[in-house]
Amino acid sequence: ETLLEERQALSDLLQQLLKEKKQRETELRDLLAEMETKHETSQENYWLIQYQRLMDQKPLSLRAREEGVEKALVEILAELSADQYLPLFAHHRVTLKMLRYMTAEDLQQVSASLSSNKQAMPLLCESGNNLEVDELIEQAE
Repeated sequence: ETLLEERQALSDLLQQLLKEKKQRETELRDLLAEMETKHETSQENYWLIQYQRLMDQKPLSLRAREEGVEKALVEILAELSADQYLPLFAHHRVTLKMLRYMTAEDLQQVSASLSSNKQAMPLLCESGNNLEVDELIEQAE
């Protein structure tokens, strides 16, 4: 009878330990999933921080030129979601008046000056956007 009680106690203990093991495994999986999510977020933050550092290291001459670009031109580029081209416009000292008379080929020449920019300003060069650009320029003037 004592042996039977000890077996029952050991069986109960084994069942309890197995339940606890399953619970710990579930907690560990949840923790790993949470850590993976945090890692992805921190990875995204890492690249944002690197981008910001790179932007902070822009040559002073380029920053000065960007600050010298007409505010209306900056707003037009932002409106067209083409503000990534601001450094190009600043480098080439493009003005609002110049933009009005630039052809798609002129814009492609401006963008071709940067070897890293293989696409030649698709938003500004598309013929359908010429009217939109003209309207924005007229509003700015």
